[in-house]
Amino acid sequence: ISQLKNAQYVHLNADSKGFYCTQYDDNMLASLLPNLSTLTDLDRMSLIRDSLYLSKAGYTALATQQFLNLLQASKNETSQIVWDELLSAAGDIHHLLDNDEATQKRFNAIMCSLLTPVYEALNRWGDDDDEKQKADQTRNDVFRPLILGAMARYGYRPVIDEILKRFDQVIVKKDAQVVIPDALRSVIYSNAMRYGDEARYNALKAHFMTTTDNMDKRTALSCLGRINNADLVLQTLRWIKDSEDVRKQDKIFGLGACSRSKFGRDVTWTFLQESLEEWKTMFGGGGFLLNAIVKLPSHFVDDAKADEVEKFYAGVKGYESCQKSIKQCVENIRLNAKWSKNETENIKKWVESNDTQK
Repeated sequence: ISQLKNAQYVHLNADSKGFYCTQYDDNMLASLLPNLSTLTDLDRMSLIRDSLYLSKAGYTALATQQFLNLLQASKNETSQIVWDELLSAAGDIHHLLDNDEATQKRFNAIMCSLLTPVYEALNRWGDDDDEKQKADQTRNDVFRPLILGAMARYGYRPVIDEILKRFDQVIVKKDAQVVIPDALRSVIYSNAMRYGDEARYNALKAHFMTTTDNMDKRTALSCLGRINNADLVLQTLRWIKDSEDVRKQDKIFGLGACSRSKFGRDVTWTFLQESLEEWKTMFGGGGFLLNAIVKLPSHFVDDAKADEVEKFYAGVKGYESCQKSIKQCVENIRLNAKWSKNETENIKKWVESNDTQK
């Protein structure tokens, strides 16, 4: 195609009209990365998604490195929907590193560096926003919580300290002069658990018991399981199961939070094995809620755990309505285990070569 001879870069599947992933070689991607800002938001999202899917599929030996290079090249990204896609994908990579604390810590530092420009562009917590910015609902209710939550997840201390400060003012000390906006509740509650202590856990549980705002109550419940203490995770699981203060239809929100953290994954799985029959009785042997419960172990990333989960479910009777969910759970573990086995070393090498703090 003659028009391509002098082109700075080539981008395929514009506007994502085709139902396929596009694989670029290193030279094509290298010419595309400096020109990301010339693509539409949709095209940048599609580029991220394609790169991640190729990495997960193990389609090429360099797919994960290419995705990570794309992540790094997005440092000056300003679109909320693109950052949402980037952070979802980065979260998947972060999850693969749960068993490699040293590499995960270095990956976290890289992510904080990548997020700093957009964090500053959003005026951090928004205290210095002008009237137009304060009236921007997407900026305040979607974009800022997304970035603050990511900064906290990756260990950016100034954000964590501010989260703990605001949590203590409102939830621990009950300061009526301070208000946590609805859009920031999940960010503040969940990270107060992730970086907090038993006193803050007890304060959030007490808040759950006393608030009359149903959405606030659900948010508190969904965040209690993020606590960084296995004993408190188990306490949370038992309380959710047995307490009449937690509505039957809301119990899954608390259980899901317990199962997603590396502090609670094994605790939740052991608890589920011991209590599965009780959940079956509670939810009538089927339906959405029981299917959601049998999928709680989905966040493991090793084949041995997939074998264990598969063996356990094969040995229980009366769960015919949950078989599809059980198969999806085991399949998800195996897919993540394969991805981890194939790519963890590549991720580690990329982190070592891109960590500016080494």
